[in-house]
Amino acid sequence: MRRSIRISNAGSTLLVTVFTSAILGIILASYLTLVRNQHRSVVSSQYYNIALPLVEAGIEEAITHINVNGIGGIGNDAWIISQNGDYKKNRTFDNATLEISIDPSSPPIIVSKASFTTPYSDGLVTRSVRCGTSRQSLFMKGMVAKGTIDLNGNNILSDSYNSSVPSMSGPGGIYDPNKRSDKGDVATNSGLINSLSLGNATIFGKVSTGPGGSIAVGPNGAAGSLDFHNNGNSGIQTGWSTDDMNLSFPDVELPFSGGGTTPQASTVSIKKKYFIPGSNSSATVNVDFDYTMDTGDYVLSSFSSGSDMILVTGKAVLHVAGNFKMSGSAQIVILPGASLDLYVGQESGTSESTTQISGNGVANHSVQASSFRYWGLKTNTKFSVGGNAKFMGTVYAPYAAFTMNGGGGRDPYDFTGASITGSVQMNGKFQFHYDEDLQTMDVGASWQVTSWEEI
Repeated sequence: MRRSIRISNAGSTLLVTVFTSAILGIILASYLTLVRNQHRSVVSSQYYNIALPLVEAGIEEAITHINVNGIGGIGNDAWIISQNGDYKKNRTFDNATLEISIDPSSPPIIVSKASFTTPYSDGLVTRSVRCGTSRQSLFMKGMVAKGTIDLNGNNILSDSYNSSVPSMSGPGGIYDPNKRSDKGDVATNSGLINSLSLGNATIFGKVSTGPGGSIAVGPNGAAGSLDFHNNGNSGIQTGWSTDDMNLSFPDVELPFSGGGTTPQASTVSIKKKYFIPGSNSSATVNVDFDYTMDTGDYVLSSFSSGSDMILVTGKAVLHVAGNFKMSGSAQIVILPGASLDLYVGQESGTSESTTQISGNGVANHSVQASSFRYWGLKTNTKFSVGGNAKFMGTVYAPYAAFTMNGGGGRDPYDFTGASITGSVQMNGKFQFHYDEDLQTMDVGASWQVTSWEEI
């Protein structure tokens, strides 16, 4: 006897449904796992990206700390020394921590590490950068301005030399036009149209503006290398102009507060060549100086004279709170081996201070631009050089409109050194010579990040 076995349709349908549901469940679980992992990856990537600005903030804090306190003062401002000799500072945020360390060797090494806790219980994103540093002079270029530069007039020239290299300078390190170089760069932070008006000036060097800025060039204007000029070219040499200037201009701070003394008059036995312009006589005579300064801090409420003589015999610092004006036969005499830091204006207030250096100007017998340093404080809004004055030194006056007025002749020693000012206006016939030796000047120099390695 045969028996037939029947499988109900209902049972088959149930089996297929269960099997299909299991497959769909596996697919859905896999998809949800994929979505979860993708979301985790996206979140981690987002935190990885936002960690970089925090790392950079740590580097900026460290480099500012070094520049303010110096390598010897890294232990100030709550920086704690660790067992390995590094100085550390930690900062905590809602879901992030920042660890900064400074190796106080010379040059210092900075490590900045940012860590973010993600929404996932096991999620921690970290990013670390190690930076090398080097000390860079404030005066890495010849003529720099925050605002516009207008090189108006005829026969205006900017080039460079190096007072510490005999092959790039004359006797004793003075400027020699036969040994000029092409580092007489002219640069502005301004991004305006025609923010740098080159006119018909001759620039042995590069020209730069801020992002979006442009350069106006006259029919006889030229900027470029020595070879470019020697070949009689005009315009701007290819590759010798940029629009990426973005420098910071920190305010000038007084190196001392109160306690300065008033410079006194005195009779000094001095060689004629040190106080008579153009004289080479070594004959010694007694000269009445209205102000004399040795090594120390000095103060004047203001200075305005057409005849007063100022003598500097040591490393002097002079603060003039008001106006500083020289004309006629007035003169500053800086003896060999001496130096003068002249601060004009005030760090705050509404009373503006102006500076005019004309007359017999500054007789800098150290023959180094770094021996005369002019610092314009926040209220110093005007600085001018003109007449028969010769200027050998540096100018840092970020709020001042700098005016250079040339005479009928073309004196090769109008201005030798470097300048950083609020703006520049050059009139008449004037020569500007950048001393490349200023790139090694410690005064005003700052530590800068020179290498970047993610670890």
